[in-house]
Amino acid sequence: MRYVGIVALVFFGMLGLLLPVAAEDADEVGSDPGQLAPEISASTWLNTEEGESPFDGDADHRLVMLEFWGTWCGPCVRSMPKVQRLWDRYRSHGLLVVAITREVPGDVRQFLKDNAYTMPVACDSSEACISQFTIGGWPSTFLIDRDGLIVWRGAPYGAEPEIEKALGLESSPKTLLTQCLHAQAAKDKETLRPTLERLVAKAPAAFDLVDWAGAALGELPPAVEEAKSWKSKAAVKQLDKVRKAWKDEAKRKILLEELATGEAEAVDLRAWVRAWYVKAFPFKTAELKELLAQKRYDTILDMFLLRRPSGSLYKFASKDDGFVRFCNKKQKDAFVFARKGIMGLTYWMSDEPPPEGFDSEAFSRDLSISGVAMDNDRKHITGIMIGGETVMKDAMPAWIDRQLGRAFLMDAISAGQAPKGNKLEKKVEKEKERILKALRRKYG
Repeated sequence: MRYVGIVALVFFGMLGLLLPVAAEDADEVGSDPGQLAPEISASTWLNTEEGESPFDGDADHRLVMLEFWGTWCGPCVRSMPKVQRLWDRYRSHGLLVVAITREVPGDVRQFLKDNAYTMPVACDSSEACISQFTIGGWPSTFLIDRDGLIVWRGAPYGAEPEIEKALGLESSPKTLLTQCLHAQAAKDKETLRPTLERLVAKAPAAFDLVDWAGAALGELPPAVEEAKSWKSKAAVKQLDKVRKAWKDEAKRKILLEELATGEAEAVDLRAWVRAWYVKAFPFKTAELKELLAQKRYDTILDMFLLRRPSGSLYKFASKDDGFVRFCNKKQKDAFVFARKGIMGLTYWMSDEPPPEGFDSEAFSRDLSISGVAMDNDRKHITGIMIGGETVMKDAMPAWIDRQLGRAFLMDAISAGQAPKGNKLEKKVEKEKERILKALRRKYG
């Protein structure tokens, strides 16, 4: 059993159920799934056009994420980066995020500015709106559909899969890969880009091409006397051929059958899709300007890491005062988060037992996280919450690389420099080694 020490366990399941209840069938207003949500109002609105309610006029949202939070609440503050990422990631799909606090505007304005939080914020100092919701704790999250029906309630850490479900967004890498290939063959860039972006977010580092090829065929592959064995590099080359031939149904079928009837090593679909995305949609000045105007600084960092633009874009971004302030403020957090991830992966989520004399309580104090996720028998830790985000074991290595990459990027941007991709990768690897050596000296 992993050593949990003094960390409080937090279980990230749904606190409510996604109920298929029609709005006309809901006979009462309340705050449980299946009920009509109370009216959302505030004495003051921040981050909205002319301070108006985002519900005024013809809103184009299909789903509302109502987030109860406050600057006085530690867990709320730690979860706000996650809330902002959900707003950035799903607003174009029809999500409206509204963060509601009982504080007066003067208590939150500077906090929002310092952290570049851009989601609409409702200040309900009289608690006229807040009192109508049954809140089990802070932060609390509610998802409300277009008809005003509550479809889910819980905490922001577990909201993303429910948002995808409520918006009808595909999350299976197998299905997304097939959709991308269809969009490319049809030269439908408007569909290809968002689908590729979702596949970049969902693609695993170990992907079963044989299983996918069988599903993409839509029929049972022919029987073969001897299955072909594909090494990972050869399998990736075959996938490249499939992509180029996708429009030709006959060639596509032959190539898919070759994969589906063989045995292939798992391939790094994440790296393959990223290379495709970077080539198809290079990061250019016009897009950067738009993101800077929207203060989507978190997204800009991810775009720099993913799409490796020319040095001129780094220099352009380094002249934006708001972006530079954001980098200066967030850089240290990124290093701290990466260290926490390495600690959790090395000592709590490892299959190896803790070293002799391991001080679990001292380690827990050092790690200082909000909670953990565990497997069904509650014997192994499968994920930890860092910076308002639950990171599972399989995703942790890539998450650590992302945090360190962002940290070094923010350092370079603050200095007005343009980091080179290969040098950045070497710095990330070197820093991981340094952190791990320091942890080994301290904990064994």
